[in-house]
Amino acid sequence: MPKLDKIIDSIGVLKEYIDNIENNDLIDKLLLKAQLNNPWFSVSNSRYQLASVANEYLDTTKLIEFLGKYKYSENAQVVGIIAAGNLPLVCLHDVLCVLLSGHQPMVKLSSQDMVLTSFFIDFINNELGENWILKADRLRSDIAVIATGSNASMSIFKKYFNKMPALIRGSRTSLAVMTGYETESELALLCDDMFIHFGLGCRNITYLIVPNNYDFLALLQSAESKYSAMFQHTKYMNNYDYRKTIMLLNSEQHYCTDFVLLQQSEQLFSPISCLHYQMGNSDDAVKKFIYSHQHELQCVVGLNTSLMLEEYKIEFNEISFVAFGSTQRPSIGDFADGVNTMQFLDLIK
Repeated sequence: MPKLDKIIDSIGVLKEYIDNIENNDLIDKLLLKAQLNNPWFSVSNSRYQLASVANEYLDTTKLIEFLGKYKYSENAQVVGIIAAGNLPLVCLHDVLCVLLSGHQPMVKLSSQDMVLTSFFIDFINNELGENWILKADRLRSDIAVIATGSNASMSIFKKYFNKMPALIRGSRTSLAVMTGYETESELALLCDDMFIHFGLGCRNITYLIVPNNYDFLALLQSAESKYSAMFQHTKYMNNYDYRKTIMLLNSEQHYCTDFVLLQQSEQLFSPISCLHYQMGNSDDAVKKFIYSHQHELQCVVGLNTSLMLEEYKIEFNEISFVAFGSTQRPSIGDFADGVNTMQFLDLIK
């Protein structure tokens, strides 16, 4: 069992390696390989993810401060991790939490995220001098587990791991509350929240709550200015063409650019290439909508009244309330679904 200081030192070496990404041919090849394995993992998105991970998860000063709240187990147990594959390195937070809690991670990798996550695991194992982080094709049912998947898979996970401690997560998404007075800078940051990773993450904005008679022109112009490269992504555009065709055939009212469709809908989750919205952003309407969807929401951005924001943080403690442009940069202390992973791991004996 490795000592905590050795684990932290190993993570620090990994951060230093990533920080020199601009001059690293191996990383360039790795990102290209990841994109070949999964076309949704574009090189630009993976670079963004690496920078975010290095700054928020691998900074040793932040880690030491974070770990001050938790105990390091002296009785290591194997903890299974069923990794999602919708974003690059999406399971890394769970791997680090298990590792930093004193337990041994056993990771069932997603076939969609084999390249980058395998590299991270192998790098840390090499620095530790042992294969402490395990990779497995299948997890035993007699170990504690952290599992992330679709809502449909949740019941399967719960049944399979019903005899052991299990932290099981399903599908979530995020929304923005607009005032109509957002600056150009805020709209550009909102576009990051919407379009980084092609909108595939639970922290991506897929739903907008806007004022009555909201003018979408400035937002759509910002999207076209900053994310016109989306037009060149074949899989994304296949989804766009399909959705636009359906809307036109059904004479459904919508707004569009060359790569994104906006449609008024009560459905929180929107398909790839689409954004749903509703009009009417009074405090009561916003609060009612968030209340009815609180177990489906990961992040909310745009609430501009500090008093209301603090009230929401207390009442809806499963949800992260963050600034424009921050959804894809969670800190090491931001736990998915508002469930403290470290506290869960502390219960494993």
